Amino acid sequence: MKWWVTAAYCLLGGSAMAETKPEARAIWVVRFDMTSPQSIQRVVDTAKANNFNTLIVQVRGRGDAFYLNGLEPRSESLAGQPESFDPLQTAIDLGHKSGLQVHAWLNTFYVWSGASKPKDPKHVVNAHPEWLMADRVGRVPLVAADNLEGAFLDPGNPDARRYVHDVFLDVAKRYNVDGIHFDYVRYPNRDMGFNDSDLAAFKGIVDPTLTAEQKETLSAMPQRDAYPLMFPARWDQWRRDNVTGVVRRVYQDVKAIKPNVAVSAALIPWSAYTTFEESDAYNTVTQDWFAWMRDGILDIAVPMTYHTDNGQWASWVKAAVANRHKTHVWAGIGDWLHDGKGDAEKVELARKLGAQGVSFFSFASLMNEDPDETVKDTSKLATLKALVFQEPAAVPDFRAPQPTATPPAVDIPKPSDVAQPRW
Repeated sequence: MKWWVTAAYCLLGGSAMAETKPEARAIWVVRFDMTSPQSIQRVVDTAKANNFNTLIVQVRGRGDAFYLNGLEPRSESLAGQPESFDPLQTAIDLGHKSGLQVHAWLNTFYVWSGASKPKDPKHVVNAHPEWLMADRVGRVPLVAADNLEGAFLDPGNPDARRYVHDVFLDVAKRYNVDGIHFDYVRYPNRDMGFNDSDLAAFKGIVDPTLTAEQKETLSAMPQRDAYPLMFPARWDQWRRDNVTGVVRRVYQDVKAIKPNVAVSAALIPWSAYTTFEESDAYNTVTQDWFAWMRDGILDIAVPMTYHTDNGQWASWVKAAVANRHKTHVWAGIGDWLHDGKGDAEKVELARKLGAQGVSFFSFASLMNEDPDETVKDTSKLATLKALVFQEPAAVPDFRAPQPTATPPAVDIPKPSDVAQPRW
């Protein structure tokens, strides 16, 4: 260290010159805050002023595009804007100018929700209804219901999987994004994904392992889902493999063209963590994200730990960090559930647990503009900045070698039995 640097360091008491440790401070920006250049500028300015460093901007909400010349139709939400307006490019330009990372957030299999179909005939719901997920009796719902957000593309359909892959790769190829972000990369529940083509494909996998007598017994069963009923573990694994296959192929192909682009995903962490094989992520929506970390097909895991209970929240973050291998963990914070002090408490806990950062859902909630806000607090951003984001921080480099993940040696609250919302 040069003498004048050493002297200045001593005069400032040592710590004053120390740089803030790299830490991801991300915000999920829902598409409704991406509908004009002014709204995007507001997001960027707010994030920069409050020492955030990453924007995860939603550019595919319901099988539509918040960018130009893509494989899917322009979002109906942009009808009032000039055709030349490109929300994603605007976010990249403004974000990068302010020193922020910009990750493109795409809903993966979830493509529509509404009593009426999309207006554009080229929308996947209209152009390829055979790719949409069916329930146990073969019906294809378009509207939300219990544990179902709306219409999903079927991960069991090879053409649907290829289409999703191509949409992701199109964005990665054409835009200078810092990351590509999966959301809804899962089945919605255990009662969806029973298309005729799925049942036939699964039958084709199982039949070679059966005796003639077993096949005859199955063919005599009246249920159309006889094979899943008789072989539930194999059926669940087949579904997990369908989802994982999309993540794996997108990851590999993004890395082949742009190795410096981070691949991340918003992940399911419902209820308190016990073991991953007992979780709803693994069993209900067949999202095997611990395997994605283990297999190195995810750079950043962002569990949507939207828990009010610190024990339940920490149980998942601790488990993710302990099982991350080389994957970074950004702990999700459901801001609408907390006031500013509650948000700051989660940030401090994430640091103690060894996460590489946090991500807040969402920008509208942080601005106290979310109609579903549970806790009304107009000073959240000021509180966060004062308590935990006093200084700017760099985003950790996901490519840099990291020490082997080990369970953090800190005391954490025990999970309570308080029911947490699902999303």
